[in-house]
Amino acid sequence: MDNLGWLIPVIIVAVIVIALAAWFFITRKHLQTATAQVDASWNDVADQLKRRNDLIPNLVAAVREFAGPEQQVYAELESASADAVASSGPNDAAAAENRFQGALRSVFGLVSGYPQLSNQPNFLQIKADLVQTEDKIQAARRNYNSTVRGYNRQISRFPNSLVAGSAHAEERAIYEVTDRAAISEPPRVQF
Repeated sequence: MDNLGWLIPVIIVAVIVIALAAWFFITRKHLQTATAQVDASWNDVADQLKRRNDLIPNLVAAVREFAGPEQQVYAELESASADAVASSGPNDAAAAENRFQGALRSVFGLVSGYPQLSNQPNFLQIKADLVQTEDKIQAARRNYNSTVRGYNRQISRFPNSLVAGSAHAEERAIYEVTDRAAISEPPRVQF
């Protein structure tokens, strides 16, 4: 029996090592899942930006029919919308969103001089689709920001922070638009 006295400390150390390894791999998997959730919520934002981008040619065509060839205004709107879709992350998207909102205001300003446009069914449908899409963009942005805040808290908290590097979990940027008034509510299209 004296020869087996060393076995108890070895078993205790083995249990501790196995428990630490299990904790490490479970935490790592959990952080990888959280990373995937952040990516998925960003994809929701990107999908809505693409949907809005798909509406812009129809908006331009409807406005061009009545407002005439204001090529610079239309080109700026189309370019800003394409930049928002092509953005590689929240920081790029925020800059593009500010530019897009300014260009959209320019188009709406141009349209305000053409009251007959407000009676056109095609334009009214595009207007409704655009407002609905802006609502969806805001909802997707709020969901993304909420997910990122939780994720950033999770990876910075001890002991998760010990595992974050091996799980390739890095802090993510919040999708903050510098001109908060521009996105505080969907564009008002009043004609």
